[in-house]
Amino acid sequence: MQHRAHQIVAELEAAWPKWHVWWVPRAIDGRLTWHAHRWDDERHVIHADSADELADMLEEEAGQ
Repeated sequence: MQHRAHQIVAELEAAWPKWHVWWVPRAIDGRLTWHAHRWDDERHVIHADSADELADMLEEEAGQ
């Protein structure tokens, strides 16, 4: 799973190069939470329950 998660991070960062993307495993169930912040604004962080949800949120941010 972690290998695939690293691939997804690379794909998301390639699609949205202004964003730093990472994941964190949940302590209770081991599922991953997904996070991103702009490289130029570390205070603007978005959080998602899945990589797909994060991709949708990044797409929405790009449209603003």
